[in-house]
Amino acid sequence: MRSGDDPPNLAATLPGQRIYRASLYLRRLQATRTFLTNTLTQLPPAGLGANYPFFRTALESTALINALALELDQWTVPAVEKALSLLMPVPNSLVGYQNYFVNSILNANDLVFDGNVNGFFGQYPITDNALNQITNNFQQNIKLACERIAADLVPIRDLFIDRYPNLTLLSLKAIKSTGSDFHKGGKQVLILTFGARWWSGWQPKWFDLRLVYKPADLEADCLLAGESAAVNQATGGVFMAQSLVEIFNAQVLANPGAGTELLPTYRILPMHRTSVAVGAPVPIRAAYGYLEFLAYEEAFGYGATRFYSWGVSDFLIFHNQPEQPIIERCYRQMGQWLAIASTFSLGDLHIENVRIAKYLAYLIDLEISLTEAFAGVGQTLLLSGALGGINGELNDAEEFVYVVTQTNTGTPTQRIDFNRVYIDKYFQNRLYAMRGLVRKLVPVNAYYLFTGLRNGMNVMRAVEQANGFNAWFARLNNVLVRVLPVGTQDWILSRRNIYVNAVRGLPPPTVLANVMAQELRAELTIRFNNYLGNPTPEPEFMVLAAPASATDLQNFDIPAFYHRIGTSDLLDSSGNVLAVPAAVTVDNPAPPPATVALMTNVGRLTYYAAPPTAANVRVGQITPLATPAFFVRRLLLRTQAMAALNVLVPPAGPGVLIP
Repeated sequence: MRSGDDPPNLAATLPGQRIYRASLYLRRLQATRTFLTNTLTQLPPAGLGANYPFFRTALESTALINALALELDQWTVPAVEKALSLLMPVPNSLVGYQNYFVNSILNANDLVFDGNVNGFFGQYPITDNALNQITNNFQQNIKLACERIAADLVPIRDLFIDRYPNLTLLSLKAIKSTGSDFHKGGKQVLILTFGARWWSGWQPKWFDLRLVYKPADLEADCLLAGESAAVNQATGGVFMAQSLVEIFNAQVLANPGAGTELLPTYRILPMHRTSVAVGAPVPIRAAYGYLEFLAYEEAFGYGATRFYSWGVSDFLIFHNQPEQPIIERCYRQMGQWLAIASTFSLGDLHIENVRIAKYLAYLIDLEISLTEAFAGVGQTLLLSGALGGINGELNDAEEFVYVVTQTNTGTPTQRIDFNRVYIDKYFQNRLYAMRGLVRKLVPVNAYYLFTGLRNGMNVMRAVEQANGFNAWFARLNNVLVRVLPVGTQDWILSRRNIYVNAVRGLPPPTVLANVMAQELRAELTIRFNNYLGNPTPEPEFMVLAAPASATDLQNFDIPAFYHRIGTSDLLDSSGNVLAVPAAVTVDNPAPPPATVALMTNVGRLTYYAAPPTAANVRVGQITPLATPAFFVRRLLLRTQAMAALNVLVPPAGPGVLIP
């Protein structure tokens, strides 16, 4: 039970502590192992039937069980912590921590052992629900992914057939759980590694082909940054004429300007897109797709030491490479992305959603786009400080591990604590360069970034003046995008309040529905009162009153909401249209009674007053590109970018690239 993310100073300690807690979820791990290696060998619908051999290597890997164990362990700790606190002061040492499991849980007799585990979870049914849902979600997500892959081998092959002639997918060698939050009925992003072969003339070439499986509608991503030739050959038709980036690049090629860069596209294969579906509900949960895996790797050459002046990398500049062209191109591309994101309302572009690959800057996970009116660069999150997609480097305040520590040793107040130790989580959004034997971060180059921002705006102005975006906007009709009435981090906090903080309460609650209702109502009360004091264009509070939010949280999902471009509706993760409620039940500030129903007085049933893509993006931000308002907007974006980077005066040149 090791994790590659464990802090180095705790890497030897944590597995030993987790192994005792694993006794509480051992049966779930064993059941999952049986599910992956036995149940899935059966005929459909229980298993994969004749397709199982293709997936055998991936499904029999112990890495999958280890990934599940680490996830279960995180959510087991609050109940263990509470159980030990109720027994204090007896288990007040690390030995006492171990003895609790030896004496109260573990037993050589399986019936006694299972009885002990069941007795434990009988006291903590909310934790039991969490572990049951995580385990079921994990199993069913992998099963569904394999069923979909088996049905999609031809289009997956055809997505890459021009790059790898006569490509054959031989087997699925690995499935990597990303650990991302569950959405839409327990679905989760997976990294796939296929064993594959292609032919160079008469010579066969064997290699590993990696893909990202994403259980979400990828049509918007593809229309924004996909390769039209690849998706068209994979779908056997004309899925799209050009992506937005291809339109941009065509303008660059037709009118090359000094310092204007082509932007990279990548291969995206949407399956069962919802834009062509008719009737209600919209089949959101049936949509999924595959994305080209953008590597962020390094391989050093051979030599006398472990650090070398040459090698192959996606992000690391070696001594024998000219730094200036790489840095210039990358940050000009990022400036152009900043222009596009600010103009087409591409949001949520934090540190995880910008990727450097082959020294090129890519944007990924573009589902939150094309709806909101953007006042400038801030809403893109590309320059949002420590977590900004362009200027962030690591997140040290989100992912953590639990470590059991003994404090006040030898005193009457000796005790054990369950401490959260946060992980320095680096992402794949930055360039680095070798300096001697040290890998050094390449700073954001403001000169190149601002040059890219200016050039990107100029390219889009030229396209709009030639009416070059009209057909693309027409293609967006009914395309699904995600919206965030409540931010993901806020939902994560609510989930933590339900499954962690409530479990730590005294006494621990036993009815999950009551805890969820209380949490959702408390958050609804705050947001509805804020709305009454300062009404926003959309009644964002309403999603906290939607039954889907409670259903998703009980399933251990992060609630997700969607919008079909061209409509005024908001959809839940099952594709149901959410109407604005006439009244909401909130906490009563002067009880009794404990709650009170208040009229919302929004004045309409639809979430949006008008279709937002047309009003906010097409008319509000694209049309002005061809008017004198363009120059005001371009200057505003640069001014905002300067403020975000703490640049007081626009630089006259690139300066020192790596101080």
